Amino acid sequence: MASSSKQEEEEQNKQLVRQFFELLDGHDADRIGQLLVSSTNYTFHVGGMSSPLDWNEHKRLLAGVTNAFPDLHHEIVDMVAEGDKVAVRLNVTGTHKGEFQGIPPTGKELSLDEMGLITIIDGKITEGWISADMMRLMQQIGALPPPLSALSLDHMGRVKQPCCIGSADAKSMKPICEECGLGCYSILVAQGIKGN
Repeated sequence: MASSSKQEEEEQNKQLVRQFFELLDGHDADRIGQLLVSSTNYTFHVGGMSSPLDWNEHKRLLAGVTNAFPDLHHEIVDMVAEGDKVAVRLNVTGTHKGEFQGIPPTGKELSLDEMGLITIIDGKITEGWISADMMRLMQQIGALPPPLSALSLDHMGRVKQPCCIGSADAKSMKPICEECGLGCYSILVAQGIKGN
């Protein structure tokens, strides 16, 4: 295949992936199905699931996600095509308005990263792989506690625990470790860490 026709094919593949995500955001499973090689020769792999899904199973998964996050939107941040593969990095946003994995709606907004790899043969999608930051999703909807923004270390390089916050020196207002009396690098505060 000549270089220019290979580049054209890769651009067409990227356009097909763009169309897939536009239809996904529009909840148009019928038109998404038209982008697939066939409903029986298509497989979809989700990070964390033990076996791939066929198109019917994928549609059921999409219906559940759409019910939980009806305003879900996929913004393509990066996309690279090579041969029959298209890699895509997405920012996914939405609002938790329906039950999701047994968690009742919270009305909380989410924003997370997804990575996908899509195989396209003869202008049709044959396979998709997706990996999403599910821990971040669960934290954002309140199913898991929020992360600490960074580790707080004491002057000895140990991870500080809330019990070793200590007090502040009256003159410098720098934190003092109650364990040894020396100044520490940062102090832990309510929802995260604040350096001094």
